[in-house]
Amino acid sequence: MKKRVIILISSLILIAGNSLFAQMEPPPPPANPSSGGNEVVGGNAPIGSGFMILLACCVFYAAKNTYKLWKEKDLIEN
Repeated sequence: MKKRVIILISSLILIAGNSLFAQMEPPPPPANPSSGGNEVVGGNAPIGSGFMILLACCVFYAAKNTYKLWKEKDLIEN
């Protein structure tokens, strides 16, 4: 019974929190987005290092799965 009450309360909090954020108005746009000189409107967010991290994670995941398959194949042959 206590577990059901905790689950009910936590799900109500999550649903209420999401619906409150859904009702917010979007922030107003900046007065002059190009006032900073010769910059892109989105700013100068670096994406190179994030791409390298993503690439490293993909390589690690592929290597892990390849090793797992190789290990299973080795166990089946022996």
